[in-house]
Amino acid sequence: MQSRIATARSLVIGVLVAACVATTAVAVGASSTARAPLARGAQAGASSIPTWEVGPGWVLATWNQNVPIGPGQNPPPGYHRNPPQDVFLVNPQGGRYLVARQRNSAFNLTDWSGDGTRALFMDSATSRLEQLDIATGATVDSFKLPTSNSIFIEQATYTKPHGLAILVTSQWGSGQLLQRYSPSGKLLLDYPRSFSHSGKFDGHFASSPDGTELALGTGAGMALVGNDGTVLAQYGVPHTRYCMPVRWWAARVVLLSCESPNYTPRLYELQLGTGAVSPLTAVPKPPDFGDVNAWSIESGVYVQDLGGCGYEYLAKLQPNHTTTPVTVPHVVRGYSVYVLGTNDDQLALLSTIACGQGRSVVWFDPEEDTTTVVLGPPLIGGSVVNAITFP
Repeated sequence: MQSRIATARSLVIGVLVAACVATTAVAVGASSTARAPLARGAQAGASSIPTWEVGPGWVLATWNQNVPIGPGQNPPPGYHRNPPQDVFLVNPQGGRYLVARQRNSAFNLTDWSGDGTRALFMDSATSRLEQLDIATGATVDSFKLPTSNSIFIEQATYTKPHGLAILVTSQWGSGQLLQRYSPSGKLLLDYPRSFSHSGKFDGHFASSPDGTELALGTGAGMALVGNDGTVLAQYGVPHTRYCMPVRWWAARVVLLSCESPNYTPRLYELQLGTGAVSPLTAVPKPPDFGDVNAWSIESGVYVQDLGGCGYEYLAKLQPNHTTTPVTVPHVVRGYSVYVLGTNDDQLALLSTIACGQGRSVVWFDPEEDTTTVVLGPPLIGGSVVNAITFP
């Protein structure tokens, strides 16, 4: 169970919620020489965000003024329990645009629509979803999801490719359920909860790039369903349990992170159609306590690995399928590193205290072994709560 919680956290990069301070000035990221764009102030009548430029290399993030602290640490003077937070849009050069200032940090950023125009927020305490118009900073839709003593909302994301609907996973009693909602909160579809050959849905899924197919993780492998809920195929992954579809790894290949019987996750490639399964990573050995995600760029394949005591780190895949830890320049020693996405041969990373709050977003060039901070310390103070790269 512990590893399944950790893998879900890696997908969303859901660090503990913090908050922010009123900031109308803008700075350029470290190592950047580009002119800083103007931030839209809290009282601005029209946005200065160049929405026509937003694309690969851009980051959407929530930020707060609190110094990040770890579990059990006493908050320093001036620390706020549930302060306001700022929503920033950051261009590839590190120029920051203030999208919105939210009155508190109750709503956590969960997704960015594929058309780049809207951000999805969820308040876990109230199970309310809100959509934010990135061009104006206005809330355009808000609705509450149904909950009870036996129904708990776990995750909400946009449908692919453009985010015209919302996919919600929740725990219903002892099982898991995936549902599709309209942007205004109308329930459109309940997806199948169990499958005759691969077992029950385990709460993890991945959409195909065009949104026509969904890979649903199950207790014994994976089920492929159509956008309308039709079961298209079922696949088993031998000697594993609780598979988490990570993404479409190739045109007809899904990358899975599946637990071994001893709860250690490992990455597999599953060929749609034939059902052929091949391990991407070797059986994890310390300091690697599990492989939960991977990204392929020009300089190699980089893996999200689990360490001990809630620590997660970046590793590189070797020819023998083992992984070796990667040291990221200027990331505080002992901090976890989460991969947010890629752009060309760079990785967008979020550094966080292990099991604690976020610190900074950086772009890392493994070939050059350089990093550029685009949000958070030491560029500006405070803490990056959550961040998402352009989808």
